[in-house]
Amino acid sequence: MIESFKCFSTSSTYKMYQNLIISMISGCAIAVVSSYLTSIWTMKKFYTEKWWDRKEQAYTEIINALYDMVQFYKVFKDDYGQNDFISEDRSTELRKCHFAGIKKLYRATDLASIYVSDDAVKVLINLREKKSLDYYSNPLWEIYEDEYQAHNQTLDKLLKIAKKDLKK
Repeated sequence: MIESFKCFSTSSTYKMYQNLIISMISGCAIAVVSSYLTSIWTMKKFYTEKWWDRKEQAYTEIINALYDMVQFYKVFKDDYGQNDFISEDRSTELRKCHFAGIKKLYRATDLASIYVSDDAVKVLINLREKKSLDYYSNPLWEIYEDEYQAHNQTLDKLLKIAKKDLKK
């Protein structure tokens, strides 16, 4: 009976179990390493996509605010002093959009460096620091024209910068 157990203790059986254990350990190690690398890659991709979404949202907010301001100045520069000046309701609506645009633009300019490119920040800062015409010594249509030009140029520059930055 003892001789029947001797067959299990031979070196070929021992090597078989050794090979089995080594293959199981190496398979588990490969699975752990590949799972780890896959999770790192997935998280990196997720954060990159989230970052892109935030960048796109920042550009959209800035561009929408600038657009509202450009529309305000365009309407007021074109219609100022005309007999058929826009209605009081439309004027009030445009002024609300304009003031909301100013608030959004100032906020976005302060926080823009987090998400948008340095070029976009420079363009926004240049608009903010632009010398405006004096309301007391200049006619309103000249003020509206000057502001329209400045905001429209900034909008055009920002659209180009956003297109380039969001393609990355």
